[in-house]
Amino acid sequence: MTGPDLMSGVWTAITVDETGGIHTDTANPAEHPRIMVVRALLGAADVYDIQDQQVLYEAQGWKEPAIEWEEAQAVAAALNQVQEASR
Repeated sequence: MTGPDLMSGVWTAITVDETGGIHTDTANPAEHPRIMVVRALLGAADVYDIQDQQVLYEAQGWKEPAIEWEEAQAVAAALNQVQEASR
């Protein structure tokens, strides 16, 4: 994938639990050790189903988990808005 195709698809903020399970509706992000923004989760049962090229970024843990979770949600929403506007 190159150019516009690389950024296409629905972007979603997720958290990943200790067993690799993925969650999109995390009430307490501190309970999950990883926060990511990924593309196209259709059919993904756990983090091991997500390919590297589907990951925009993974939070590094430098901030409070609640802040990183809010930022990840904002990034995913912004990417989806840009894609919608460009259609």
